[in-house]
Formats: sequence, structure tokens, C-alpha cells
Amino acid sequence: MDEPKMERRSLHASVRDVSTIDADKGQYRITVFANEVVRGSGVRLQFDGIKTTNYMRNPVVAWAHDTTGRTEAQGIPIGRTLALDVGKGKIKADFEFLSEDPF
Repeated sequence: MDEPKMERRSLHASVRDVSTIDADKGQYRITVFANEVVRGSGVRLQFDGIKTTNYMRNPVVAWAHDTTGRTEAQGIPIGRTLALDVGKGKIKADFEFLSEDPF
């Protein structure tokens, strides 16, 4: 018997409101999500009250969000999150790129 195919939905995450914290250190602030709608589903995601403690214990920013090496990016880390601000329907992140990384 054939396995049923699982429907895959992706989240449309637009990065906006990019500002520089310290360009020499490669540090920036961005709005990662702003109560986005899951593409093709009409489901609206609400982020107020989300807990980020576990993520901040290992705040790796991976190229194309690939943390397991399933894409051509092979799970390459490109930086780390310095702080997250969750509230008012948005997730804002302060992050820094890896220094002296040729990628």
C-alpha cells in the first residue's frame, strides 16, 4: 500500500525593516515576521507570547534556515541571533554575521 503524501506548507516570511546596529561588527536588526499568513492556507499566525528561551540557548542563524543539511546550503551557519523582541504582532531580531567567513 502506498504511503499517503503529506501536504507541505511553507511560511512566507518577508524580511523587512532592516537597520544597522554596527556594520563593522556585522550586526543588524530586522523584522523577521509580522503576523504573517501561511502561504496558500489563509491561516494567520500570531506571535505574541511566544517563548524563545530554547532557541536563544543555541541561537544559530543558518543559511536559508537549513539546520539539517537537506538543501544545497548543507546547514551552513552564517551568524547568530543576539536578541529577539516578540510583541505587537512582530518578531524582531538583532543578529550578527560570522566574522571573517568567506561564504
